Amino acid sequence: MSKVTPKLQLSPPGKIAHTHKIVLVTERSVSSIREASLAGFDAATLRQAERNRSLLKILNSPPTDRGWSREDLYVRRISLKD
Repeated sequence: MSKVTPKLQLSPPGKIAHTHKIVLVTERSVSSIREASLAGFDAATLRQAERNRSLLKILNSPPTDRGWSREDLYVRRISLKD
């Protein structure tokens, strides 16, 4: 027989829970999941901040001389068609 707790939560009998593979989550496991999620979020935030710093370095650095320009490529393409 199932029981209803004072918080109106249902607790199934052990056989039914085992047959249907129902997992009971305790308050302790919820708090550890929450802590792991927050730790993962903090790590992702730090990785994104590092990516942003790297991108700013690239954007703020002077352009490098490639030895060719976009116009050179267009001129070369036009001359190959003729």
